[in-house]
Amino acid sequence: MTVAEETLNYMAFLLNRSLIIPMILVVYVNLFHTFKSTSRRIYLTFLSLGTMLSVVGVSIFFQILTYVNWNIGYDAIYFALLHLIAFYTYRFLIKFAYREVNYS
Repeated sequence: MTVAEETLNYMAFLLNRSLIIPMILVVYVNLFHTFKSTSRRIYLTFLSLGTMLSVVGVSIFFQILTYVNWNIGYDAIYFALLHLIAFYTYRFLIKFAYREVNYS
């Protein structure tokens, strides 16, 4: 993957990488734990992955990104792994935050 070297396109890439993708993940993790049914959670996961892949598609369309030895399928795998990492990190932090302290 190569990134455009023009200033405006590079700023769009940084905005995508540093703000849009992490915020989609934060909203996903928060909504995931509010939904109780498995079907809604699966739908939310596919919606989140689709949104991220759409952002990548728009970036490719406007030539912000150019794929070299990479394709959108690899991005789908990468984003799915990113969702898993975010989910388990959230679970770990919640478990760690609410762990009781035993004073003996």
